[in-house]
This record gives sequence, structure tokens and C-alpha cells, in this order.
Amino acid sequence: MRQTGVQMKIFYIFVLLLIVNSFATMIQAQNPFFEKYNTPHQTVPFDKVKTEHYKSAITEGMRMHTAEIDAITDNPDSPTFANTIVVYEKSGKLLEHVATVFSNLHSAESNDEIQILAQELMPMLSEHHNNINLNEKLFTRIKAVYEQREKYNLTTEQTTLLNNIYDGFVRCGANLWDEDKNKYR
Repeated sequence: MRQTGVQMKIFYIFVLLLIVNSFATMIQAQNPFFEKYNTPHQTVPFDKVKTEHYKSAITEGMRMHTAEIDAITDNPDSPTFANTIVVYEKSGKLLEHVATVFSNLHSAESNDEIQILAQELMPMLSEHHNNINLNEKLFTRIKAVYEQREKYNLTTEQTTLLNNIYDGFVRCGANLWDEDKNKYR
């Protein structure tokens, strides 16, 4: 009898997870930021975007970006330009896109609803970017590539990209002591 009760609980948890996953999928399917734009020049379909779409798209963008960063830091191979710098440069595209659209809207055509949402989203975005810029494992990989840049025979564009990424991390506190990083946060 006790075994049946445990099995039923597991079954109910499984069903609940399926419902939650289905609901999340349905919400994403209705969010234009998760779809390919069928507009001239692939511009944002502002006629379909609602204020509530920004939060879910930014939240999903942060989740995806974090997973992309984790893939870089968890890579067991030695850091190279290809497996660290190129992958980092390609990461966070959904988040970057939605945050840029939201920021422009907030600056150009704001209202009370957008202002309230900005007060909620901006600290989340700031924390997310701090978590990446102060990620010691990530910076260690970037710094290793930077310090060995001569061996890669990089093009001018690749050198500029590497310098910009490295300098950006340094300016955002990656070289600070742990105590100073906590103050920076």
C-alpha cells in the first residue's frame, strides 16, 4: 500500500511537470521574440509584441546565455580562440536582441507599464551581466587565449575581437580580488 502511495505521488509530480512544461511552451509559442520574423528585413513585428513578452523573452535569453557560458567554462579542452572567444562572441544573441529592443522602447516610447517593467528587468540584467563578467572560470579561459594570442596567427579582426573582449572583462572587474568583486556587485 505504501509503495502505491509513493508511485501515485511520482505520477502526480510527473503530470504536473508535463502541464507546466506545456504551459511554458504555449507561452513561448505566443511570444513573437521566439519566432522567426516574417517582416521586411526581419524587423521586430511591433504590432504583435506586447509588454509581457519582454520579461519572458529576457528571462529565457538569460537562461540560454548562462547555459552557453557554462558550455564554455565546462569545456575540458584547453582554451583556444575557436572554443572560447568565438563561442563567447556568439553567445547571448536572444538576450542581446530582446534587451536592445526593450531598451530602445523604454527610451523612445515609454509609458507607466514599461517604466515598471524596466524597474524589474534592469536589476536582473545587471546581475546577469555581473555574473558573466565576474565569472572566474570564463575569464581564466579568455585570459589564457589573450596571453597566448601570438601563437594563433589571428587576423586584424580577430585580434580586435580578442582585445575588446579581454579589455571589456577587465573594465568590468574580472581582475579584481574576490572582496572587491563583491563590492562591485
